[in-house]
Amino acid sequence: MSCKDYQKQIILLLDGKLHQKLANELNSHLNGCKSCREALEKLSKAYSLIELEKSEFKNNPFLSAKILAKIDNKRVSSSDAGVSLRYLTIVSLAAAGIALGILIGTLYNKNRSIEASSTIQTWDQQLADEYMPEVENNPYKLVTITNETPKKP
Repeated sequence: MSCKDYQKQIILLLDGKLHQKLANELNSHLNGCKSCREALEKLSKAYSLIELEKSEFKNNPFLSAKILAKIDNKRVSSSDAGVSLRYLTIVSLAAAGIALGILIGTLYNKNRSIEASSTIQTWDQQLADEYMPEVENNPYKLVTITNETPKKP
């Protein structure tokens, strides 16, 4: 292993989480390597400062439980509010879009039906003129039926 690999293992050695075989190998490397020994000394000093700071304050086990409970409550309530607000926004936009679509469709359909009815009447007139011209002997001439009795000549 290289010095870099051994220096990564120094933290595990200080924490007491290094296997005995690796700890023995690291100790033998530290006896022969000045840079790794200096790294161990620096980390040991840092650990001792941390332990000194930790000893100045009493640990309150209930404080951390209260803080974690508050954090969990805020996370739950904020996520629920976000979901419900997001849901309401999506539903509102969908409803507005559907209403707008119906309105535009209705207006467009009325305009189209007015145009279509005038166009159909024009087409009917043109077809009637082409296929049933106004002539006296037109066999398709429509006769209106009335309730009046015909007059005798």
